[in-house]
Amino acid sequence: MLQKLRKHRNQKGFTLIELMIVVAIIGILAAIAIPNFLRYQLKSKTSEAKTNLKGIATSEESFKAEWDGFVSVAATPVNPNPTNKVVWAIVAPANPGRGGGAGSFEDIGYRPAGAVYYTYAVVVGIDAGGNANQECTADAVGDLDGDGVNLGQYANAQADRIPVLAGGQTGFTPTNTMEVQDANPGSF
Repeated sequence: MLQKLRKHRNQKGFTLIELMIVVAIIGILAAIAIPNFLRYQLKSKTSEAKTNLKGIATSEESFKAEWDGFVSVAATPVNPNPTNKVVWAIVAPANPGRGGGAGSFEDIGYRPAGAVYYTYAVVVGIDAGGNANQECTADAVGDLDGDGVNLGQYANAQADRIPVLAGGQTGFTPTNTMEVQDANPGSF
């Protein structure tokens, strides 16, 4: 009998049930953590849009101070695979000159550092007094998770009207200052 007790005392390790319980606990923790991690990762990518829109707003205001009007800019860069970054293409200035009009981001002196996830555009409109190129809306559109739904669409708006963004969103109220607003709230 004493010999059997000594034999059991020398055995070391875990039983199969103990190992299965540990694996089940790790699986449950992973099932909770991974979706939250992916959501936070997407949310962190929206900081790019907020930063670039603030830069675009500053550049547009500088252009308006010098040339007495904003510049509209077509969607740049067009990203065929929005889950990956795309290099910001340098477009030759269109030189819209005094009074604004259609141009490029080079005209207003704006270019972000590095590649981007979002597509940016500036829409210029007529203010309440009928003056052309005196209000603008800059927006960023991005489908960061590749499901066909724009996530984290942001806009700078300076207008007395509800602007229509390049992505077609109209669900936010513009202010009279260029403040970054989420045009697709609740997407995260």
